[in-house]
This record gives sequence, structure tokens and C-alpha cells, in this order.
Amino acid sequence: MTEDLHDQFANTNILIVDDMQDNIDVLARRLRNRQATVYEASDATEALDILSVSPIDILLLDVMMPGLSGLDVVKKIRTKRSAAALPIIMVSARTDQAMMVECLQAGANDYVTKPVDFQIVSARIATQLGIRDTYRAALRDRSKQIGLAEESRVRLAEAEAKIASLTGKG
Repeated sequence: MTEDLHDQFANTNILIVDDMQDNIDVLARRLRNRQATVYEASDATEALDILSVSPIDILLLDVMMPGLSGLDVVKKIRTKRSAAALPIIMVSARTDQAMMVECLQAGANDYVTKPVDFQIVSARIATQLGIRDTYRAALRDRSKQIGLAEESRVRLAEAEAKIASLTGKG
């Protein structure tokens, strides 16, 4: 079954962070072709600045950058935002298992290697966004449950007060 992927990432804000502009350009062009809104950063400081003011849905983050590394950025982000709230996919030329494990243990959601296979990174982005959406739906449901429980508690207290006043025990 073939599906039209033209608008696969419509209404999705993706931040690509890489110190090599060519790497950003290739990914950004293809993601924009799928209707994503793409933000670009060439270093960790710029990425953190964008994250502080823009509604980013997912982050594609180079591991090896001058200054703060991608690994440092993940650790910094995870002090404020969970892996479910902001998925991070590490992108690296390094294919060694130790680096992949280190990134995942630091809080990255996934890891892809360069050169990036666009079909694979698209599938991984879609998967991470699906997980994030499930997390958000669970939070909304939990919030509704808490609201209903609070309403029930208030009604019970009102009923107990009314019973007490009718029986003269209040």
C-alpha cells in the first residue's frame, strides 16, 4: 500500500542542529517538502535559544559539534523537558555502539547515522511524534480524571454536610 507522504509533517516544528550547513540543507529541504516547519541551528547555543522561544515538536541533533556537543545539549534539555515531551533524535557519522548507548542513556530518544537515509529518519520522526502524541493524550485524560475526582469529592462533602444538617449532627 502506498500512501501520499506530501503532508506527512504538516503542523510539525522540527529543529535541525548541525555545524555543517550542507547537512541541514539536505534534511530541511526534504522535510519542508513534507510540509514541516523547519528551524535551523548551527551550534548548541543557537539551538538552546531557539528551544527557549519556539514551539519545537522534535529535535534532530548532531552529536559532534564544536563547543557544546550534541550530548551536552541533550543533558541540558533533559533537565527541563522529558523525552516524551520533546523527542530528540541524534544524528551522527559515528557508528560505534558506545556512542549510541551514551546518547540514549543521556536522554536521546533515537539515533541515526550519517549519511542520513531519509526514509529511515522520516519513519523515526513519525514514530517519536506518535509516542509524544500518545503521552500528551494520556496527560489530558489524567487531567480530566483528576477534575472528575475533585468534582466528586466536592459533591460528597456537600451531601455529607446536608445529611448532617438534616439529622442534627452538623
